[in-house]
Amino acid sequence: MGDIFFHGTHAPLFGRFSSDHLREGSGRTRYGFGHYVTDDVGHALHYAAKGATEETVLLYTVEVPALTPDNHITYHEPVDPSILARVGAALGVAIPAPAAADGLAFRKFVACRLEGRKGTNPSPEGEKKASAFFDGIGVLCAVWAFKWQKDAQGRCLPPFDRAIFNPANIRIVSVDRVDREAASKKKKVVVETIAAKDLPQG
Repeated sequence: MGDIFFHGTHAPLFGRFSSDHLREGSGRTRYGFGHYVTDDVGHALHYAAKGATEETVLLYTVEVPALTPDNHITYHEPVDPSILARVGAALGVAIPAPAAADGLAFRKFVACRLEGRKGTNPSPEGEKKASAFFDGIGVLCAVWAFKWQKDAQGRCLPPFDRAIFNPANIRIVSVDRVDREAASKKKKVVVETIAAKDLPQG
């Protein structure tokens, strides 16, 4: 059993997630190349309404893989040692301490390394290569707390967003067509609910 998350959009109704349209949304994949989902309905509704012109927008309820220590990176938290070992072995490099201490810096380090770029600012193509690379070694997503708050132990606090690297790891549960005006205020006013079996295929 995976985790239930949400994805808001004003794109036309679709039946499966695809990488063909990444970088076309509101955030321009600023947190890395992947499919953005959130555990906060209001946050998803906000992004669904942002820039929308139709009377309704879409709120997807999805199931994504549950987190384990070695299948994800978390921004502003240390990277799991097993991930550091797998990446170091695959790339033939020692991971710098700053990258090992922060999942965000780690993602950028790997992206730059894969495209042969110096520094810490990868191109969109480097980010795309990093996502495919991570997925290939069993690192399924990046995680961040979108309010960037931490507890007394320094752990990030919810709500959380995730960038899922491979769309095959996202299962659509259902889709709500919701009122755009309400969504812009982070309120869920459902006009129609569409079951996964009734979504367009292909």
